[in-house]
Amino acid sequence: MGDLEVRGTHELDVRASSYELTCTLEWAAADAANDIGLEVCRAPGGGRFVSAGIEPPAARAYLDRTHTVNPGGGRTHAPLEHTAARVSLRLLVDRTSVELFVDEGRSAQSHRVFPLAGDDRIHFYARGGSAVFRDLAVRELSVVAPEVSGMSTGCSSSARASSTS
Repeated sequence: MGDLEVRGTHELDVRASSYELTCTLEWAAADAANDIGLEVCRAPGGGRFVSAGIEPPAARAYLDRTHTVNPGGGRTHAPLEHTAARVSLRLLVDRTSVELFVDEGRSAQSHRVFPLAGDDRIHFYARGGSAVFRDLAVRELSVVAPEVSGMSTGCSSSARASSTS
């Protein structure tokens, strides 16, 4: 997908319920946003979502399910190990969880969520300034169920990635 510069908000033209999203997030000190991230498992119109992002002034990453209905509420924070204006993000989203990995896993957060049908949008934001999501990639994950004696078990044993970039 390449680079995405955001000032304010931007909705990605991708609909998916299970995917991996990766990018390098950059911001300029002179025009640094105070809250940079994305909303996943987002409902049409934005009434329900899970936020994942960073707060550069506080030097911390967060994962927030305050705006979900199942289960309700919950926000976690993790300190960023440095104050550089650049971090790598990896977000894993599926039908029951959202996981955020910052800087190759130096910071990791995970929340259980159960989005409603149709809560499959991705929305980017940079509040109070601008940011660039470099080398943005979204890879849809599909469940592959093993077969036992010629019968499908319906159980998930592995995931296969397909790129939507």
